[in-house]
Amino acid sequence: MISEMLKNVNQLISSIFNKTVNVQKEIGNIVSLTSEVNQQEDVVKNAISEQNDGGQLLLKSLQVMKDKTASVTAAIENLKDSTANIKEHIKKINFS
Repeated sequence: MISEMLKNVNQLISSIFNKTVNVQKEIGNIVSLTSEVNQQEDVVKNAISEQNDGGQLLLKSLQVMKDKTASVTAAIENLKDSTANIKEHIKKINFS
């Protein structure tokens, strides 16, 4: 009877030990996976940052294009005015 109880206690201790080893392995897996998640978060953060930088560069480039287009439009208006002025002078010369 005592030997059976000791045997049962021994089996329980052995079972607890094995379960503890398994829990330690699982904790190791959790730590490893947590590290991988952190690394992936860094990758995503870097990608978002690069995308943001690219977006800012695109916006600046679009603003430069808008400014240049405005300059071209102004130059065309000046050209129209100059052309009209030249036409008037030519008419005056022809009527002289």
